Amino acid sequence: VTLGASLRALGRAGQRLLPAPVVRSLRQGHAEGDPAEAAAQFATAFRSAYGDAGPRFEALGYKEALRKAKAEFKFLLVYLHSWEHQDADGFCRGTLCEAGVADFVNEHFVVWGGDVRASQAFRLGAQLHVSLMPCVAVLSATGAQAQMVAAVEGPMGPERLLEVLLQAVDEQGAELVVAREEEAARVAAEGRPSAPELWYTKQTIANACGTIAVLHALANNRSRLQIEEGSFLQRFLEATGAMSPQERAGFLEHPPAGAPDLEEVHAEAASEGSTAPPALEAKVEEHFICFVEHGGRLYELDGRKDTPIDHGPTSPEALLSDAAGVVKQFMARASGSLNFGVIALAPAEG
Repeated sequence: VTLGASLRALGRAGQRLLPAPVVRSLRQGHAEGDPAEAAAQFATAFRSAYGDAGPRFEALGYKEALRKAKAEFKFLLVYLHSWEHQDADGFCRGTLCEAGVADFVNEHFVVWGGDVRASQAFRLGAQLHVSLMPCVAVLSATGAQAQMVAAVEGPMGPERLLEVLLQAVDEQGAELVVAREEEAARVAAEGRPSAPELWYTKQTIANACGTIAVLHALANNRSRLQIEEGSFLQRFLEATGAMSPQERAGFLEHPPAGAPDLEEVHAEAASEGSTAPPALEAKVEEHFICFVEHGGRLYELDGRKDTPIDHGPTSPEALLSDAAGVVKQFMARASGSLNFGVIALAPAEG
């Protein structure tokens, strides 16, 4: 692990790294054991002590958890724990398991925890130059070697911990976006399908990104919608269902005779709004994209790109919060810009 220029925050003065009895037992040596088994035992013991509302620790060895974070384009959050430490219990109950902290951690990080009596966690603490317990570290796995981007040492309240984690995501999250986009480019170059049955089209009609985004949202939620038989949308989706993204773009721009014409519908709808639509040839800075849940994954659908972008695991229930996390990363890359807006496709109330 390289330390780099990381954000390091210290809580109030507390006991040094480990209580003397723990240090003595470590110096005497201990069996290496299976890293995944040690991580699973820690996760089980943590849940038993503090309930299910806290961080969801991976039952993986540290290196496997780091690989998972890299594959999902997330930071790895590491928590090093000593059951004997005088501040550990209060920190776990009052800070780590506080609802706002736990929700943010579970949404934005792959989470790994270790008991420092186990060799893997103890060695990791030494590599990170941890001087106070409890310790929370945020690691980036985008490069050839893991790098620490933030660390919290010593007792700390939930508000301060959340502030540090938010700062780490906001300031360092851009590199995850770049890595995700580079992977998407490799997927496109290699011709690998991004997701079976995911409906996606390229955009070749100028200034129609909002219409394309709505189309992506509707087409990928057909099982949840009641689409009227014979309607424009039903006929359009049926006609383009077996096409490639490029073929759909061609159909949209130059539909065959008698086929549903989206460009016509788009122009008609745009003219009905209270704001005058831009001319087709006008250059605009804003752009609509769409986020959908498909097969347990969060996909970004942008007609300007060659392929959907996989942003990692999600669920129908977590779609809004997971998509918001990606949007925050976009906002971090455009520091100072206020040109962001979000619209959700959701059931009508009542």
